Amino acid sequence: MESNLVKSKHEKLREGFVEWLEPYKFDFWGTFEFDPRKPIKDAMRAKQYFKNYVKGNLNLPGQVWPSYFMSVEHFKDNNFTHIHFMIAGICQGLSATEAGKVIGAPWWNKYHGYCYLEKFNPDMGAAGYLAKYVTKALCDWDVNLKSEHRKDYLLKFN
Repeated sequence: MESNLVKSKHEKLREGFVEWLEPYKFDFWGTFEFDPRKPIKDAMRAKQYFKNYVKGNLNLPGQVWPSYFMSVEHFKDNNFTHIHFMIAGICQGLSATEAGKVIGAPWWNKYHGYCYLEKFNPDMGAAGYLAKYVTKALCDWDVNLKSEHRKDYLLKFN
Protein backbone atom coordinates (compact mmCIF):
# COMPACT_ATOMS: atom_id res chain seq x y z
CA MET A 1 0.00 0.00 0.00
CA GLU A 2 1.36 3.41 -0.99
CA SER A 3 2.05 6.00 1.66
CA ASN A 4 0.57 9.48 1.38
CA LEU A 5 4.06 10.85 0.64
CA VAL A 6 4.51 8.48 -2.31
CA LYS A 7 1.00 9.28 -3.59
CA SER A 8 1.78 12.99 -3.32
CA LYS A 9 5.04 12.61 -5.26
CA HIS A 10 3.31 10.50 -7.91
CA GLU A 11 0.58 13.12 -8.29
CA LYS A 12 3.16 15.91 -8.66
CA LEU A 13 5.00 13.88 -11.29
CA ARG A 14 1.77 13.22 -13.19
CA GLU A 15 0.80 16.90 -13.03
CA GLY A 16 4.22 17.95 -14.33
CA PHE A 17 4.05 15.44 -17.14
CA VAL A 18 0.57 16.59 -18.14
CA GLU A 19 1.75 20.21 -18.14
CA TRP A 20 4.63 19.19 -20.40
CA LEU A 21 2.42 17.24 -22.84
CA GLU A 22 -0.57 19.62 -23.03
CA PRO A 23 0.94 22.05 -25.59
CA TYR A 24 1.22 19.27 -28.18
CA LYS A 25 -1.50 18.79 -30.76
CA PHE A 26 -1.94 15.04 -30.80
CA ASP A 27 -4.04 13.66 -33.64
CA PHE A 28 -4.87 10.17 -32.40
CA TRP A 29 -4.59 7.96 -29.38
CA GLY A 30 -4.70 4.22 -29.40
CA THR A 31 -3.60 0.84 -28.19
CA PHE A 32 -1.47 -1.72 -29.98
CA GLU A 33 -1.76 -5.33 -28.96
CA PHE A 34 0.53 -8.16 -30.03
CA ASP A 35 -0.48 -11.54 -31.45
CA PRO A 36 -2.02 -13.32 -28.42
CA ARG A 37 -0.36 -16.57 -29.53
CA LYS A 38 3.05 -14.88 -29.32
CA PRO A 39 2.87 -12.46 -26.39
CA ILE A 40 5.70 -10.01 -25.83
CA LYS A 41 6.69 -10.33 -22.19
CA ASP A 42 9.45 -7.73 -22.08
CA ALA A 43 8.58 -4.01 -21.94
CA MET A 44 11.91 -2.96 -23.44
CA ARG A 45 11.33 -5.21 -26.48
CA ALA A 46 7.79 -3.87 -26.86
CA LYS A 47 9.13 -0.29 -26.77
CA GLN A 48 11.65 -1.16 -29.46
CA TYR A 49 8.91 -2.73 -31.61
CA PHE A 50 6.95 0.51 -31.30
CA LYS A 51 9.94 2.69 -32.23
CA ASN A 52 10.81 0.46 -35.19
CA TYR A 53 7.18 0.52 -36.28
CA VAL A 54 7.00 4.32 -36.19
CA LYS A 55 10.29 4.60 -38.05
CA GLY A 56 9.42 2.02 -40.69
CA ASN A 57 5.70 2.60 -41.19
CA LEU A 58 4.70 6.04 -39.91
CA ASN A 59 7.72 8.17 -40.80
CA LEU A 60 6.17 8.99 -44.16
CA PRO A 61 8.02 10.94 -46.88
CA GLY A 62 7.48 14.69 -46.88
CA GLN A 63 6.48 15.05 -43.25
CA VAL A 64 8.14 15.69 -39.91
CA TRP A 65 8.95 12.62 -37.83
CA PRO A 66 5.81 11.94 -35.75
CA SER A 67 5.64 13.06 -32.13
CA TYR A 68 4.39 10.55 -29.63
CA PHE A 69 3.99 9.58 -26.03
CA MET A 70 3.76 5.85 -25.57
CA SER A 71 3.61 3.51 -22.65
CA VAL A 72 4.03 -0.22 -22.49
CA GLU A 73 1.73 -1.77 -19.97
CA HIS A 74 1.87 -5.34 -18.85
CA PHE A 75 -0.06 -7.23 -16.26
CA LYS A 76 1.37 -9.18 -13.36
CA ASP A 77 1.28 -12.45 -15.29
CA ASN A 78 3.19 -10.75 -18.17
CA ASN A 79 0.95 -12.44 -20.73
CA PHE A 80 -0.74 -9.35 -22.09
CA THR A 81 1.83 -6.68 -22.83
CA HIS A 82 0.35 -3.89 -24.91
CA ILE A 83 1.19 -0.34 -25.95
CA HIS A 84 -0.88 2.80 -25.37
CA PHE A 85 0.05 5.89 -27.37
CA MET A 86 -0.81 9.43 -28.37
CA ILE A 87 0.60 10.48 -31.73
CA ALA A 88 0.93 13.76 -33.65
CA GLY A 89 2.07 14.62 -37.13
CA ILE A 90 0.36 11.91 -39.14
CA CYS A 91 -3.07 11.45 -40.65
CA GLN A 92 -4.27 15.01 -39.97
CA GLY A 93 -7.78 15.46 -41.31
CA LEU A 94 -8.48 11.74 -41.59
CA SER A 95 -11.22 9.93 -39.75
CA ALA A 96 -10.24 7.23 -37.25
CA THR A 97 -11.29 4.62 -39.82
CA GLU A 98 -9.10 6.16 -42.53
CA ALA A 99 -6.19 6.60 -40.12
CA GLY A 100 -6.64 2.99 -39.07
CA LYS A 101 -5.63 1.96 -42.57
CA VAL A 102 -2.39 3.95 -42.21
CA ILE A 103 -1.65 3.19 -38.54
CA GLY A 104 -3.47 -0.02 -37.64
CA ALA A 105 -3.37 -2.12 -40.80
CA PRO A 106 0.43 -2.19 -41.03
CA TRP A 107 0.59 -3.16 -37.33
CA TRP A 108 -1.74 -6.08 -38.03
CA ASN A 109 0.30 -7.13 -41.06
CA LYS A 110 3.59 -6.96 -39.18
CA TYR A 111 2.69 -8.27 -35.71
CA HIS A 112 -0.73 -9.93 -36.17
CA GLY A 113 -1.98 -7.82 -33.30
CA TYR A 114 -4.84 -5.40 -32.94
CA CYS A 115 -4.88 -1.63 -33.06
CA TYR A 116 -7.59 0.34 -31.30
CA LEU A 117 -7.55 3.93 -32.56
CA GLU A 118 -9.58 7.08 -31.91
CA LYS A 119 -9.24 10.75 -32.73
CA PHE A 120 -7.57 12.63 -29.89
CA ASN A 121 -10.06 14.77 -27.97
CA PRO A 122 -8.26 17.96 -26.88
CA ASP A 123 -10.86 18.52 -24.15
CA MET A 124 -9.59 15.37 -22.41
CA GLY A 125 -5.97 16.30 -23.04
CA ALA A 126 -2.96 14.26 -22.04
CA ALA A 127 -4.31 13.88 -18.52
CA GLY A 128 -7.36 12.07 -19.81
CA TYR A 129 -5.38 9.59 -21.85
CA LEU A 130 -1.93 8.53 -20.77
CA ALA A 131 -0.64 10.56 -17.84
CA LYS A 132 -1.55 7.76 -15.42
CA TYR A 133 1.08 5.50 -16.98
CA VAL A 134 3.96 7.73 -15.91
CA THR A 135 3.78 6.42 -12.35
CA LYS A 136 2.12 3.05 -12.88
CA ALA A 137 4.21 0.25 -11.36
CA LEU A 138 3.93 -2.30 -14.19
CA CYS A 139 4.64 0.10 -17.01
CA ASP A 140 7.44 1.62 -19.05
CA TRP A 141 7.12 4.65 -21.27
CA ASP A 142 8.88 6.68 -23.94
CA VAL A 143 8.35 10.08 -25.47
CA ASN A 144 9.48 11.78 -28.67
CA LEU A 145 8.11 15.30 -29.15
CA LYS A 146 8.80 17.74 -31.99
CA SER A 147 8.30 21.49 -31.66
CA GLU A 148 6.40 21.46 -34.98
CA HIS A 149 3.58 19.62 -33.22
CA ARG A 150 3.11 22.15 -30.42
CA LYS A 151 -0.09 24.19 -30.51
CA ASP A 152 1.91 27.39 -30.08
CA TYR A 153 4.57 26.57 -32.71
CA LEU A 154 3.25 28.99 -35.34
CA LEU A 155 2.96 31.81 -32.79
CA LYS A 156 6.77 31.99 -32.60
CA PHE A 157 6.97 33.18 -36.20
CA ASN A 158 4.24 35.83 -36.17
